Amino acid sequence: MKLPLSLYLNRAKKIKIIPNFFISDPYLFLSNVKIKLSNGWVWIEDEEWLLFPPISLTNSINHHCPFIFKLKPVWSDFEFLQPTNLIQKEFLDWEYIFNPIHFNYLSGGKWETYRKNIRKWPKSHANWEYRWDYSGTTNDIRLLLVEWIEEREKDIQDCDLIVSYILGNMLGIYIKYLYHNNELYAINVWDENWYYINYRFCIIKKGQPFLDEFARYLFYTDPDIQQKQKLVNDGGSLDSEGLERFKDKLNPVKKRKVYSWLK
Repeated sequence: MKLPLSLYLNRAKKIKIIPNFFISDPYLFLSNVKIKLSNGWVWIEDEEWLLFPPISLTNSINHHCPFIFKLKPVWSDFEFLQPTNLIQKEFLDWEYIFNPIHFNYLSGGKWETYRKNIRKWPKSHANWEYRWDYSGTTNDIRLLLVEWIEEREKDIQDCDLIVSYILGNMLGIYIKYLYHNNELYAINVWDENWYYINYRFCIIKKGQPFLDEFARYLFYTDPDIQQKQKLVNDGGSLDSEGLERFKDKLNPVKKRKVYSWLK
């Protein structure tokens, strides 16, 4: 019998685990992972990894799975949850946490560069609209998506997952579109869990300087985001020094090291 994702996610919420960037119903469902249950412990795995540390269905978060050494290595840890001394940690990626309220003001020297950059694209594209619905056809979205993926072919991960998020019309995935003169220029995609909003993707048209900054600004200042009163998990840098520098300049409230646990 196939076990539901809720078996792990509801337990993690109950024992107050702070979820990492990969915790959401849509992300895990589209990743086609498996829920496993044994001796009062539950975990999520794919072919090579336990995606996250196993958690007990009865004990507190501080108890370690006694048979973890017989299982696969853990791909991504949780904040404040430490492995036993017999498990080796290996850096996986950063995890950036932002407060959307901070993007309402952008005052002071630390915001100076970003404050200037977000004005540049709309200054030369006056007739822009940011909305839930998209005009035109699904093919417009496909063309923008293909263009964006091809431009980042060397660095991008999980192309199939990205396509499924944007074209799959799945419950729990939220998408807004940026248009200029009714032409599609950018797509913001997010989902959420009990603790964070997860900013999944910012898809932008090729050859548009400062559009990335402006699209992100629209996301963070969106009333639909701010009314949630949640922090935003914006993922990591994916081994890209340029992306790391870019996110550092957005003044995160937290920049956490995420680790894999190796046997």
